[in-house]
Amino acid sequence: MKKAIKEKKRNEQGGRSTKGKRLPEDAKLFDTHRAKPRREGGEYVDGNYAVMLPVEHMEEHGNIRARSEPFEELKALFDGYKQIQKLRMKVNNQILAQERGTDRLDEIDKQYLNKVLADIDEHEEQKGKLIKAWVKANKTMPIIKAMLSVKGVGEISVAACLTFLDVHKADHPSSFWAYAGYHRAAHERYVKNSVTDKPGNRTLRCALYVLAGCFIKNPGCAYREVYDLRKKKTEQSEKITLTRLTGKTGVYQVAWKDVKPSHRHGDAIRVMMKAFLADLWFVWRTIEGLPVNDLYVKEHLGHESGMLDPKARGWEY
Repeated sequence: MKKAIKEKKRNEQGGRSTKGKRLPEDAKLFDTHRAKPRREGGEYVDGNYAVMLPVEHMEEHGNIRARSEPFEELKALFDGYKQIQKLRMKVNNQILAQERGTDRLDEIDKQYLNKVLADIDEHEEQKGKLIKAWVKANKTMPIIKAMLSVKGVGEISVAACLTFLDVHKADHPSSFWAYAGYHRAAHERYVKNSVTDKPGNRTLRCALYVLAGCFIKNPGCAYREVYDLRKKKTEQSEKITLTRLTGKTGVYQVAWKDVKPSHRHGDAIRVMMKAFLADLWFVWRTIEGLPVNDLYVKEHLGHESGMLDPKARGWEY
């Protein structure tokens, strides 16, 4: 269905994109763009959609980022790294399905998948080393030096943040939160075909989740303190939140102290990483000579807890 729609519109446009560039023959290699988006009821009808190249489509939505060297090199390294990770997880899941008895594989297929997985693991390790080498080679860069001064932050975490976050477009700390998907709880992020269906950059959020684990494993880390304080607060809180219950669909109103420990753990991680991203935003903007402001709760509501003080959490810049 989608292929037919694409090919029809390509023919109507004379085989060229809306910006005049030649479209490939394979419909999988170009995109459709709706002037009125799907979440607002826009459909594939004449006058509401066109076909264009993927990069043009990203430009149309304003989500393409022009990077200067050497950041283009880092982006290429990190893109390769995440693709290898996805491939490893896919092959690993196939092996696991056989071990769990849900799939049946003959001995030849088992040996082949295990060999492929070993090759992928080796390639992923080499890719990780290249990323770490890039960061170390550029460690005199002020923002890299500042990030590495924080206990628990390593080269891969630095690379992920530099690859995906654009400090020049982020006028407020909440800009980083929204881009990573920390601006709202998970049940509010994933509402299909809705204006609230903005889950954020999953790749960045995965990298930040790994970083969160490093913070939690370091009791002396200032961000571990943020995690512990939030968790202690919710363990005693009578405040109502929305949560999911085992064996039931949908979300239910439950006091924070009565939700599953995993829910409080995930919430504490989200609060901790919001604190980290706010500090990163402040330090990075300061280094770049860009204007900074306090968090919304301080600037608009007068809460002193909203003050940003990265140096108190170990940042050196």
